[in-house]
Amino acid sequence: MTTKLQNVLLLDPRGIVVSGGKDVINRQTAYGVAYKHLQGNSRSKLIVISSGNSKLLKLGSKPGFKGYVICKPTINFVKFALLAAKLIKRENLKLSLLIVGDPWESFWTANLLRILFRQKIPIQVNIHGDIADLKWRALNLRNRIRFHLAHFSLKRSDGIRAVSSTQAAKLVKEFRIDPKLITVIPIPINTPKIVSNFKTRPKTLGFIGRIQSDRGLTDFLKLVKKLNSISQNFTVIIAGSGPEETRFLSELRIMLTAKRVIFCGQLDNLELQDVWNKTGVLVSTAPLESYGRVLRESLLSGVPVWATNSSGVSELKTHWKKSSYQILNPKLPSQLLYEQFINLLNAKVNKTENDRFIKENNTYTQKIAQSWAKLIANEELNI
Repeated sequence: MTTKLQNVLLLDPRGIVVSGGKDVINRQTAYGVAYKHLQGNSRSKLIVISSGNSKLLKLGSKPGFKGYVICKPTINFVKFALLAAKLIKRENLKLSLLIVGDPWESFWTANLLRILFRQKIPIQVNIHGDIADLKWRALNLRNRIRFHLAHFSLKRSDGIRAVSSTQAAKLVKEFRIDPKLITVIPIPINTPKIVSNFKTRPKTLGFIGRIQSDRGLTDFLKLVKKLNSISQNFTVIIAGSGPEETRFLSELRIMLTAKRVIFCGQLDNLELQDVWNKTGVLVSTAPLESYGRVLRESLLSGVPVWATNSSGVSELKTHWKKSSYQILNPKLPSQLLYEQFINLLNAKVNKTENDRFIKENNTYTQKIAQSWAKLIANEELNI
């Protein structure tokens, strides 16, 4: 084990860490703790420089982790890089690896920092979205532009972390990346402490996550309308927030009446447990899902999943049999969709399958720390 000080810096100009709340911050802290233990140096840590509403507010500090918020969320990577450079100099931070959560603003921030400090610090790009999927490009002009920009940055990164094998294969094909640069490590999931165990599940459709157009809101509303044409004996429970929240809730309440729509707002993992206990079937109409963290959290909580096909959904079969989930096609006739809903309400999620997934899931934090150490070691060999 090395005793050399080797800090890792995560750059987050758009404030994803801060906006993700307690769960995301705790996950980053866990990465830092795992990395510190792996390095065998009490001073080596993960440092997060993020953005939010309070300047220079510390995200927190624990052995292996330290975080800062230096400005409001921004896509201006030059501004963010200059502010980050000031902080790095003031705190005298020694850096061995730069981590970024996208191949755009975050990558360019890291690249500019390398220029400012005149150091060839390796960069690992974490890809969470399914940016190599044709459907992602087709969503809007912005995505098409970003797809072409990603060609440049991904080929200049020193390592890429994908969250699923399907996503990684698409990245290799569409961006012509050397497969050796890609490490597949999913996002670790907080496993539920209580698993709901109903003899008969509640007749409730669950929608959990960001309420924004690219999450398939239109298809969700179409599905609810079709089910409602067959029976009015079900409710919808929503946990999340987003830019389309007001319109989405309004349309649901007009369609079903306010009594049949339960809105919980954005919740952390502990608060979500109560939602799982009230949910009969989780519905995901997102056209793109690179991994599907919420889908897995649902199954681990004993709630069957009904989701449109995507990379994340196709990989559910790695751990779960199809009796626990159903591929959703909102274009099917109303009666057939209603029958699928009832079948899922009667489905049971297999505990053995859940246990197998949990065992693998518990290795992900350590594997992420190991991927950092490997990139640092490779860079040192090249010097």
